[in-house]
Amino acid sequence: MSQLEGRDFLDAVEVDEDVDQPVSAATVTLKRQVDLISLSPLRADSKLNANNGPLIRPGREFIVEAAVSPVGMAPSASEWRMLFHGHVDEVAFGGDPLVFRGRDLGGRLQDTFIEVERAYGDDVAGVAVEAVMQSILTDNGTGVLLHTPVSPGWKIRKYARKKASVLDALRDLAQQIGWEVRYRWREGSGSFVLTFSEPQRASPLLAWTFGPSDYRDVTKLDINVAEVRSKVEVVYSDAGDLDVTGQPKRKSVIVEDVASQATYGVRFIQLAEDASSNIDREAEARRMAEAALSDLKEPLADQEVEADFFPLVELGDLYQFRANGVHYSDDQNLAVTGFRHAFTSEGDARTTLTTRGKPSFGVSVWLEMDARPGLSEPAHTLPPLDPLNVTVSPVVNGFSVSLKPALSGPAVASYELHVSTASDFAPSSSTLRGTFDTTAFGVADLMPGTSYFVRVVPRDRFGNRGNASPQFEVTPKRLEGASLDDSAVGYRHLLHPPTDNLIPNGYNDAGLRAVGKLPEGDKLVEDPVNARSGRWVRRVELASAGAWVGLNWTGGYGSSAPGGRLKCSPGDQFLAEVHVKSSSATVGGMGTLYLLWEDASGAYAGQTSAVELGTVGTTYRRVAVTGTCPAGCTGLQLFWETEVMPADVGKRLYFDAVSLRKMVTFDLLAANTLKTSNYAEDGNGIPTAGAKLDNVGTTLKVASNNVQVGRYYLSDGFFRSVQALADTGSRVYYRGNNDGVPNIDRLNIQVVEGSAIVGASGGAANFTWAHYRASIQPSHRATTWTRCASWRWASIGRMGTTTCPSGSTAHPSRCRIGSTRTARKTTTPVTR
Repeated sequence: MSQLEGRDFLDAVEVDEDVDQPVSAATVTLKRQVDLISLSPLRADSKLNANNGPLIRPGREFIVEAAVSPVGMAPSASEWRMLFHGHVDEVAFGGDPLVFRGRDLGGRLQDTFIEVERAYGDDVAGVAVEAVMQSILTDNGTGVLLHTPVSPGWKIRKYARKKASVLDALRDLAQQIGWEVRYRWREGSGSFVLTFSEPQRASPLLAWTFGPSDYRDVTKLDINVAEVRSKVEVVYSDAGDLDVTGQPKRKSVIVEDVASQATYGVRFIQLAEDASSNIDREAEARRMAEAALSDLKEPLADQEVEADFFPLVELGDLYQFRANGVHYSDDQNLAVTGFRHAFTSEGDARTTLTTRGKPSFGVSVWLEMDARPGLSEPAHTLPPLDPLNVTVSPVVNGFSVSLKPALSGPAVASYELHVSTASDFAPSSSTLRGTFDTTAFGVADLMPGTSYFVRVVPRDRFGNRGNASPQFEVTPKRLEGASLDDSAVGYRHLLHPPTDNLIPNGYNDAGLRAVGKLPEGDKLVEDPVNARSGRWVRRVELASAGAWVGLNWTGGYGSSAPGGRLKCSPGDQFLAEVHVKSSSATVGGMGTLYLLWEDASGAYAGQTSAVELGTVGTTYRRVAVTGTCPAGCTGLQLFWETEVMPADVGKRLYFDAVSLRKMVTFDLLAANTLKTSNYAEDGNGIPTAGAKLDNVGTTLKVASNNVQVGRYYLSDGFFRSVQALADTGSRVYYRGNNDGVPNIDRLNIQVVEGSAIVGASGGAANFTWAHYRASIQPSHRATTWTRCASWRWASIGRMGTTTCPSGSTAHPSRCRIGSTRTARKTTTPVTR
């Protein structure tokens, strides 16, 4: 610009670089017009803008060079030195002069965004960090080659590189070990190259010495302890030490400088690495902590020195400033942390050096990472507190657990369930039965009658594990006759929000995000003591006698929320369920739960499906309502309301775990065969492992002792059904078939003779004797046989009989038509 079209447009240039800034910057001041030639970007009539568009425009590449030569001599080509290479970011030309600013080549890396998340590194051997950096540059089309003078020897394990600018991604890796990545001058190539290097913190060599007459002035000289840190903690996730769930344990490394603490006191900084950080070993965390401590432990003198133009300066250089008798009486060795070259058209050329005690990665970068509360996101090392009201209840073949989260402390994300047969056991990976994100869960595959010991461990979303609960002893129940009564058949809703739930925030899992929104936040409060699950619940105040109160979970009728209609078609069936309790038992009935059907215009048309809640107690009760969309209706709402009775004023109703689902039917005729992964048969088509349901829905084949209702063996039910045959002529049928078309129509077991079975009428518990006949009625394709073995109690035996059905053809070694065999055995009965 100083020799453009034979004219000098250049007024002034400044080049700035600082360790706390990832890129250098340049500001160029130009005469907007000389003679009739204009640099204004919008002057299309200027010859400078005629050929390739505006000469000065954003995105344009530019270089700043300077030379030092004897007075009166023009510099030679070899004396010119490149000070800056970058691109224009902005142009200001409203007045004269015209000013444009730009960043160095790193600016393009700042502006290049990682659009696709990719995995880098390797969990087995690791990948050198400089190779990972080069892959990031290549994968994002930068065309930039990374220069690494000396490898740090750091291997990166596999991690996901999230979306960010390319330069930020490189600096994230570099700063984890206290290194830096920036464009630096490389003498060998005569250009600025992207360089990955370590500041020479230990025993740096002097690069230059300035005497008192070699600089113009000391414009700044400060010492301040505000940035001193004498104790550094790095919190990290140790990939080499996993907890019982396979997650890295959160640990920390602390380094400190005793001399600094003796002088300035303990000044603490905490650097918290998240679980995805590549700082995942103690050695790496310690290296990071020591780099930070080295940069921060002393209140190093912050000095600015103004000197004549000094083109050789680079960040990190260590310079000696001789005693000047004014500012210091001893020589000072200070490292360059920043510099500014400034040139004017009047011929003034100066360099301002910003120096500090020794080469460093920078101070502000570490301080910005400080994770102490109030400064940034804390490290989250405090584990959740112990859960409340842990209850372990035995059920058939297992147990159920219910609890409430602690009322304070970090939020619980899940609970580990540990089970052992040893008392006073320590939770470990071998005792872990699962992790659950609800407050009600259990196990249903244990041995009845055996004592088990149970502990629960809370954990948060950051991997912190709380204390294990006291152990609870529980003995799973056996299947008994009373367990088969209709009144004994129950269920436990584990409170997982159903994936097909049509109610917005029906399980209140949105928490604070739903407060103030309608209908998903209507009457929503944080009340973990009264919540059915989690910490949030909908609470309705029964404030005034005779008042009508209600809730519409979809919005619309009886709600201040706009109608959030759920579409439906005539004939669609729906099931809604609500869990409800009261602060104290109500005297009056608590109204009605409705499915409100909307007409074609989307308005409630007076048609409902409803169920009354009745009186409500202090423990949660499930209320369900089903309905079918009537003809002419196109939508529905879920609504509840009640009139407050005088005796119930001041009470509160709590609603939690609300769902509305469309009911569907599943036609097995159109489905594939359902079977367990271990299903196997022998050569006769008899299952030896697992279970299978065929694709016509009429055959269930299960290996012996594997048919279960929950966890009840077939032999238990078989025994009871046989025991129930108390009189001659009584019989029981089993229907079944094998693959494809059924080949067993019916298995018939009946008492053909003998004394009455005393135990059947509630008397003696044992048989006296009985004679049974078991027969199979096959289909026309069947070739079948059966064998019944017998029991023996002491000296009293029972006879078993095998009869082949008339007309069948069985294996000659087992049965012939019309023959009967009787045997006495002491083995467990086997039936085929």
